[in-house]
Amino acid sequence: MKMKPASYSLIFILLLMVFVIVVSSGFSAFQAKFLFLLFGSIVFVISAVELVKELRATGKTEEATAEGEPPETARGRNELRRIISPLLWVAGFFTGILLLGFYVAIPLFVFFFMKLRRRSWAMSVFSAVGLTAVIYSIFEVGLNTILYTGLLFALL
Repeated sequence: MKMKPASYSLIFILLLMVFVIVVSSGFSAFQAKFLFLLFGSIVFVISAVELVKELRATGKTEEATAEGEPPETARGRNELRRIISPLLWVAGFFTGILLLGFYVAIPLFVFFFMKLRRRSWAMSVFSAVGLTAVIYSIFEVGLNTILYTGLLFALL
């Protein structure tokens, strides 16, 4: 079975998250340990699920090719699109955090991501507000930690 380039990046992410989890388990401060263990575990599980899906799909399906294009060209273009799209979403999210802060970037990211995936308005708004409330509850209330507010709000 030949692995796709995306599979190699998922394996790298899995190894990186194992490293993050192992290193963070040695932290003495509970807040630091909890944050890295929580996010490291979540990213690990999501990456593992995606890797299993990638490996199962390899060789089972043939992608549709465009008119007059060799199959390798169409496959390469689709693979490149699959890799670049998530990178652009992550870059946009980090830019939003840098400029607007967590409490504005999170609901905007979730809302636009869901709307572009053709979810209903109600589901998009509910998910964005709900996730923001969960993040606020965990960090502000539970851990008594103030999250970054962004460059634009720092200037005001």
